[in-house]
Amino acid sequence: MDLVVEETQEISGKIEPSPSKFHTQFATAAAFLSEGKSVIKSPLRVDDTRVLAHAIKDMGATVKRTEKKWTIWGLEDYQNPSGHAFDAKNSPMCLSLMASLAAFPSYIMIITADEQLRQTPVPNLIESLRQLGVEVHSTKQDMFQDFRIRGI
Repeated sequence: MDLVVEETQEISGKIEPSPSKFHTQFATAAAFLSEGKSVIKSPLRVDDTRVLAHAIKDMGATVKRTEKKWTIWGLEDYQNPSGHAFDAKNSPMCLSLMASLAAFPSYIMIITADEQLRQTPVPNLIESLRQLGVEVHSTKQDMFQDFRIRGI
């Protein structure tokens, strides 16, 4: 096989990556914070991604899920969440994203997780939120979950 490299002014193309838990969760959080309609094509549909989809719905977003895509209408004015307690189950990524999203409204929100995840201290997450001006209180000693968060 010969490789020929030629100078060009433009590169274009299209790729369709395999579904990814990280990308699905990150896209879900980004869609939540976006104005209007976002479509996530080929989301990875596993417990961790479904937990976050349920959480943003409880936080006030509109979420429609099918086999092939998730459609999320983000919040233009994130001031009236319909829920105030969220369970990240056993997903550290979901816990981090939910805690960060809970920092936006000026309401008190509770973020919890399952027993296994509650045994893991998360001082970096708590300290990062505090540096941004978010009130974060762990309900346990040594910066373990559950959190009580009052947004900025």
